Amino acid sequence: MLTAKNLNVLIAEDDADLRQSLQRGFERKGIKTLTASNGVEAMNIVDQSNVDAVITDIRMPHGDGMELIGKINRLQSRPALICMSGYSDLNATKAYSMGVDAFFNKPVLSDLLIEASVHFGKRRKKMVYLEQRFAQLMEEDKRKSVVTDSHELKQIIFNILSQLTALWGYSGMLKTYLAEQNESKEVNFEVNFEKINHYSAKIDSLCEDLSAVIIYFEKNWAQL
Repeated sequence: MLTAKNLNVLIAEDDADLRQSLQRGFERKGIKTLTASNGVEAMNIVDQSNVDAVITDIRMPHGDGMELIGKINRLQSRPALICMSGYSDLNATKAYSMGVDAFFNKPVLSDLLIEASVHFGKRRKKMVYLEQRFAQLMEEDKRKSVVTDSHELKQIIFNILSQLTALWGYSGMLKTYLAEQNESKEVNFEVNFEKINHYSAKIDSLCEDLSAVIIYFEKNWAQL
């Protein structure tokens, strides 16, 4: 069973006190954490370790968060990306355009970072497994020259899988917006919370249902 304790989270933050504080918060929840003080060190850890989620600051020496995000996005199977910044040169709109899964303005509560890391990290772990497994199964069919009436169905399943990440991304944007609204105490927050949380829950429910269908077909691939 996929739980928070199965996740590996990397925290990239040049402020040693904040980095250690976040690490303690994650470890109290039983989440395995790795830490880095700059972007270069963080990328080395990503290359050498099985990281499910990366929390990164933006302004860091020796390779900042922007460079780190760019390098991670070029990976074939990348970890979830949670970004935090205390400067106005990076806002949520720009962060999402760079492909991050969640964005928070500093100061940010550690519980919000933990929630985002678990939410997106578990999803990423599941998606990586499904993508790799389905690619392997499709390749096995190709090598065996398997052409059946179900081939089109298999391709449809594979195409649906490729869309799940995008759908989940929209849900993540809504949830991050909720978190920021909660911190800033915006006017009409209660109304926004109810509406956005409603649609976010619907997206998550749809994605979970599609994921369950895909897992079922993966287990019964040979019978298709």
